[in-house]
Amino acid sequence: MRGMLSRVALTFVLASTALAAARAQNVEEGPTREEQRLAREAAAAFAERLTATRDFGPVVREMFAADFMARHLASEASSLKREGAKTFMLRGVPSLEFDAALAARRDDEHWPRLYVAAANILHYTYLSVLARRSLADLAGPDKRGDRGILAVFPPEAVRLLERSRLLSNFLLRKGDGVVIKTPGDLREATATLEQAARLVRPRLEEMLAAGASRLSKNLEPMREASERAEVGLLADASRAGYPKGTRLLHALSPLGYDLLLLSEGGAVKILWAGLPHD
Repeated sequence: MRGMLSRVALTFVLASTALAAARAQNVEEGPTREEQRLAREAAAAFAERLTATRDFGPVVREMFAADFMARHLASEASSLKREGAKTFMLRGVPSLEFDAALAARRDDEHWPRLYVAAANILHYTYLSVLARRSLADLAGPDKRGDRGILAVFPPEAVRLLERSRLLSNFLLRKGDGVVIKTPGDLREATATLEQAARLVRPRLEEMLAAGASRLSKNLEPMREASERAEVGLLADASRAGYPKGTRLLHALSPLGYDLLLLSEGGAVKILWAGLPHD
């Protein structure tokens, strides 16, 4: 199980080498022209709203499907049953491992809150490094263990996470993994991540003010890659917790995020957003 440091470092490797090409999709047919247009508009709107707020909270409330987390957990539950696994991880959320029984608690409000908090922390780390370093400097495999990636975390945020009985490996893996087993654990982990995100945000704003031009320069190739990347159609919607025949699209946002989208009734909603990973 990776710490967040490895996930963020890998993101920069992928951003500098693979974002310009469309990701291969297991498809039987392609999206319609209207779906392509709507998906591109949604990807652009996602990037615009996240840039304006620097907060996944309003983005999730305004742009995500209302049942995105319940559907994701349903998909996880199916996979767990099929594979006989005892734990699972949320796609795109590093370091956190959950007991299989928690996948049945699809309506627990802490699931989307945990997703938002973890996504914010990852996003703040991502932006802070893009504001300080060039993509070329970050692309080499020797940079994947660079502790400077965590410079956006003030000491109090580091202490908060490292002293947590559930999140001590969130930044860097230092010991055995801890499984989040109970609803109480889920509440505790969520509250701790939310507090950590609040502590990191002021340091992020300072870094972005000092590195605005570098950030813009580093994001430009991602914006160009988003324009060139094809919109994909996933062939098997059942793997995402939806009935067979549901139209699920994949698009690349101008911020470099992979988006999974639901096409329904002439509109699209986001089902998941995450940074690229292997």
